[in-house]
Amino acid sequence: MNLAPWLALALLASPGLAQREPLPVHKSVELKEDGKRYTVDGRIKIAGDKLISVLKAATIEGTAAENVIELSGSLNLKANLGGKVVLENVWIELAADARELNLSDVQFRGGGIRCVEAGVRELKMFAIATAFDGRAQFGLSVFGGEIDLQQCSFAQPVTIKGLAQSEKIPNKADLELIAARGLPQGLVIDGIKNVTVRHCDIWGDLAVLRNWTKLTFDGNNVRTPRIEFALPVYGKFSSSAVIKNCDFHCDEIGFSCPTDGDKVEKFTLDHNWYRGLTDTKEIVAKMIAEHTRFPRIGVEIDCKRTTKGRMGLGGAAER
Repeated sequence: MNLAPWLALALLASPGLAQREPLPVHKSVELKEDGKRYTVDGRIKIAGDKLISVLKAATIEGTAAENVIELSGSLNLKANLGGKVVLENVWIELAADARELNLSDVQFRGGGIRCVEAGVRELKMFAIATAFDGRAQFGLSVFGGEIDLQQCSFAQPVTIKGLAQSEKIPNKADLELIAARGLPQGLVIDGIKNVTVRHCDIWGDLAVLRNWTKLTFDGNNVRTPRIEFALPVYGKFSSSAVIKNCDFHCDEIGFSCPTDGDKVEKFTLDHNWYRGLTDTKEIVAKMIAEHTRFPRIGVEIDCKRTTKGRMGLGGAAER
């Protein structure tokens, strides 16, 4: 009996096999077939003048040991009519000249998002309802651009690094991290010009925010043992930072900046919860590392409008 026709029919009937094809990247394209399975075998590149859009629920599956979509151009992944775009064992690697990355209802299962070692010059990135599982990583290194991350979840540490454009020109990037409900391994934001972290649930071992030009830290649920706010120069906290409406479960809220001789800058934390403590002196003595306790630190902290009950703006209570 000749089995070849039956085998061909079986292959056509199997969605896992018949619908798989390489992700097309050689020209700009909109992919609109629902439930399609695309493959990435090793490394492929989206060139700077190309726009690839996956607009229906789809799976992008890596078939080699490491699979990379090298992005110089633009990539949109969003299922317009419901469902998700799933990346299995696939990295999106942002090249120095990467232009735009838009993600909506995307799941990373392994792989993740990373940048080339030199960093990205001018990135425009928007991600909403995008999840990174326990094998997927997320890290950015940027000189400038706009990064808007909303309602995303991360199972690995999140690091977002800002790079100076030159010795005389600082970082020019804007970052918004909004309503992240999964930061279980901590958060590091370092050197980004304008930073907004709002309504996020931050836990893990450590949270660090340092070397910003403007910082808004608003309505977050901080469950790391320690969170650190650090500036490399004296006298910039009051003019550059707002820290308000947060629940601080942590053991220590650390502040770091150099002194200027005998000068000490005063900075106010506004309308926060500190494990139920309401007296500023007690809060500082038990929770805050600043000039009163450590004279080498050039900032002294006051606490205004402290609350007895949790604010609840950043999500879950302490687990």
